[in-house]
Amino acid sequence: GESPLGKPINGLTIFPAGKYICMIVRSTDNGRMADGMVFLDLLGRTDLATQIGEKFENAALQEKLMEVLAYIIHHPETHNRIKLALGGKSGLPISS
Repeated sequence: GESPLGKPINGLTIFPAGKYICMIVRSTDNGRMADGMVFLDLLGRTDLATQIGEKFENAALQEKLMEVLAYIIHHPETHNRIKLALGGKSGLPISS
Protein backbone atom coordinates (compact mmCIF):
# COMPACT_ATOMS: atom_id res chain seq x y z
CA GLY A 1 0.00 0.00 0.00
CA GLU A 2 0.88 3.65 -0.14
CA SER A 3 3.06 5.04 2.64
CA PRO A 4 1.60 7.79 4.85
CA LEU A 5 4.54 9.82 3.49
CA GLY A 6 3.09 9.71 0.00
CA LYS A 7 3.57 7.62 -3.07
CA PRO A 8 7.19 6.87 -4.05
CA ILE A 9 8.31 8.30 -7.39
CA ASN A 10 10.88 6.15 -9.23
CA GLY A 11 11.67 4.39 -5.94
CA LEU A 12 12.19 7.64 -4.00
CA THR A 13 10.00 8.95 -1.21
CA ILE A 14 10.77 12.59 -0.35
CA PHE A 15 9.35 14.30 2.75
CA PRO A 16 10.18 16.97 5.34
CA ALA A 17 11.90 15.87 8.56
CA GLY A 18 12.41 18.91 10.77
CA LYS A 19 14.73 21.24 8.85
CA TYR A 20 15.91 18.38 6.64
CA ILE A 21 14.68 16.92 3.40
CA CYS A 22 14.53 13.17 3.90
CA MET A 23 14.75 10.81 0.94
CA ILE A 24 14.06 7.11 1.31
CA VAL A 25 15.47 5.08 -1.57
CA ARG A 26 13.88 1.75 -2.44
CA SER A 27 15.92 0.07 -5.13
CA THR A 28 13.96 -1.95 -7.67
CA ASP A 29 16.64 -2.40 -10.34
CA ASN A 30 20.01 -4.14 -9.98
CA GLY A 31 21.77 -1.13 -11.50
CA ARG A 32 20.42 1.32 -8.92
CA MET A 33 21.85 2.26 -5.56
CA ALA A 34 21.07 0.18 -2.51
CA ASP A 35 18.10 0.90 -0.27
CA GLY A 36 18.77 3.67 2.19
CA MET A 37 17.85 7.00 3.72
CA VAL A 38 19.42 10.40 3.06
CA PHE A 39 18.97 13.63 5.02
CA LEU A 40 19.70 16.89 3.20
CA ASP A 41 20.06 20.27 4.92
CA LEU A 42 19.15 22.65 2.10
CA LEU A 43 17.88 25.62 4.12
CA GLY A 44 19.18 28.73 2.40
CA ARG A 45 20.53 26.56 -0.46
CA THR A 46 17.74 26.69 -3.02
CA ASP A 47 20.47 26.73 -5.71
CA LEU A 48 21.79 23.38 -4.50
CA ALA A 49 18.26 21.96 -4.22
CA THR A 50 17.66 22.96 -7.85
CA GLN A 51 20.92 21.26 -8.92
CA ILE A 52 19.96 18.07 -7.05
CA GLY A 53 16.47 18.17 -8.59
CA GLU A 54 17.93 18.46 -12.09
CA LYS A 55 19.95 15.29 -11.52
CA PHE A 56 16.69 13.37 -10.98
CA GLU A 57 15.78 13.88 -14.67
CA ASN A 58 12.15 13.43 -13.60
CA ALA A 59 9.78 16.41 -13.43
CA ALA A 60 7.61 14.83 -10.70
CA LEU A 61 10.65 14.24 -8.46
CA GLN A 62 11.97 17.76 -9.09
CA GLU A 63 8.56 19.19 -8.19
CA LYS A 64 8.29 17.07 -5.02
CA LEU A 65 11.77 18.12 -3.86
CA MET A 66 10.91 21.80 -4.28
CA GLU A 67 7.49 21.35 -2.59
CA VAL A 68 9.19 19.76 0.44
CA LEU A 69 11.82 22.52 0.57
CA ALA A 70 9.07 25.18 0.40
CA TYR A 71 7.24 23.44 3.28
CA ILE A 72 10.42 23.45 5.39
CA ILE A 73 11.12 27.12 4.64
CA HIS A 74 7.56 28.15 5.55
CA HIS A 75 7.36 26.04 8.75
CA PRO A 76 10.34 27.04 10.93
CA GLU A 77 8.46 25.77 13.99
CA THR A 78 9.24 22.21 12.80
CA HIS A 79 13.01 22.72 12.46
CA ASN A 80 13.94 21.42 15.92
CA ARG A 81 11.87 18.22 15.68
CA ILE A 82 14.74 16.15 14.27
CA LYS A 83 18.29 16.08 15.65
CA LEU A 84 20.94 14.12 13.77
CA ALA A 85 23.75 12.43 15.68
CA LEU A 86 26.92 11.20 14.03
CA GLY A 87 27.56 7.57 14.91
CA GLY A 88 30.26 4.96 14.41
CA LYS A 89 29.91 1.34 13.31
CA SER A 90 28.50 0.31 16.67
CA GLY A 91 26.23 3.34 16.91
CA LEU A 92 28.60 4.94 19.43
CA PRO A 93 29.45 8.59 18.86
CA ILE A 94 32.56 9.30 16.80
CA SER A 95 35.08 11.42 18.68
CA SER A 96 36.85 14.16 16.78
